[in-house]
Amino acid sequence: DDKLIISSCNVDDIIKTSNQQAFLDELRAALSDQYSVKQFDPVHTLLGIHITQMPDGVITMDIPAKLQSLFETHPKLKELHTAQVPMSKSLNYTERELTDVE
Repeated sequence: DDKLIISSCNVDDIIKTSNQQAFLDELRAALSDQYSVKQFDPVHTLLGIHITQMPDGVITMDIPAKLQSLFETHPKLKELHTAQVPMSKSLNYTERELTDVE
């Protein structure tokens, strides 16, 4: 089995996830042995982004504080309106092309 860990570091915060819980547990143990680790709780907020993992595994991210600050700093943004821009019917994307958009 291929083992995978994805991590993100910001100053003194580390977010990590893995496709195998045992592999993640090994990393946690190694970090705890090497460093003074305070906690291994699920992430709820990082850089002003509120993160929620639903019971079915879906992860949602919400940035209300960041948006509020943006609108306070740039009041002209409040004057903008939303617009719907449909895709051209002449485009023929496969399902894979639509799901592989980065």
